[in-house]
Amino acid sequence: MKKIMMTWAAVLCCAMTVQAQLLYKISGNGLKEPSYIVGTNHYAAISFVDSIPGLRRAMKVTQQVYGETKKSASEHTYEESIKYLLLPDGTTIDSLLSDDEMKRLTAFMVDSCKIDADDVELYLDLKPFPLAAWLAAKCDGSEETLTSNGGKIFDVYFEQEALAQGKEIGGLETSEVLMICENISLERQKHMLMCMVDHHKRPKEKGSTLKTYYSQDLEAIWKEFNDHIDEDCAFSSQEKAMLVNTRNLAWMEKIPTLMSRKSTLFTVGCLHLPGPDGVLNLLRQAGYTVEAVTK
Repeated sequence: MKKIMMTWAAVLCCAMTVQAQLLYKISGNGLKEPSYIVGTNHYAAISFVDSIPGLRRAMKVTQQVYGETKKSASEHTYEESIKYLLLPDGTTIDSLLSDDEMKRLTAFMVDSCKIDADDVELYLDLKPFPLAAWLAAKCDGSEETLTSNGGKIFDVYFEQEALAQGKEIGGLETSEVLMICENISLERQKHMLMCMVDHHKRPKEKGSTLKTYYSQDLEAIWKEFNDHIDEDCAFSSQEKAMLVNTRNLAWMEKIPTLMSRKSTLFTVGCLHLPGPDGVLNLLRQAGYTVEAVTK
């Protein structure tokens, strides 16, 4: 069964390849120095950096680091962004769900995600989509990984290392672009939440998001995202475009300029690399040489 929220646990979100690679070198097309792009899972352990061939060297030789967004945003930006995650005043999840749906959601939060029953109500002011994303990540063991990472998501590590070396950091989009739940109706979000509750895979099951990511197999990651075994729970083509393809195209309006100015390490969710509209293929179509880094 496809895990409906894989994009966000990975959440969020490659040309088809049979190679198990996450790091790629970008050269040619007038570039004086090569740049690199690595596919991330936002909840991966920071120690996994050393398992990706060539990544430490890429971090050293590049002059700047650009992620999806600039993670070290100000507190004000965070407070402005959090409004996209919350339901309108006076509305809570339990007012959107039937008694039976609420019972299933509560049981899932308590039994599968190990949330204290008395604390369930603390999360009910979240919109259904971000709640589903957070629960999927928590039930995958991502909360434990975040704890071992000192509370930092995987991507932040690259920014911090760059800053420590006096390098420039930046984002390919603003944080508001990631708040896609603004463009998904509450009824659809509710459906996605209950699909996740009823069909979520446990961490030790085959296909767990982090397990697939740690295999460094982009083809498997891409296949899982596009697995339509359960059509009722699958992302629609419009939602996939909103999550991945549309953003890839927008990034390609910035990536060439950034690479021509300075050698850059791009750190983006691994789902943005593969596929016909993935960044790897778009770079090749733009005339760049894109090569998997194997050592």
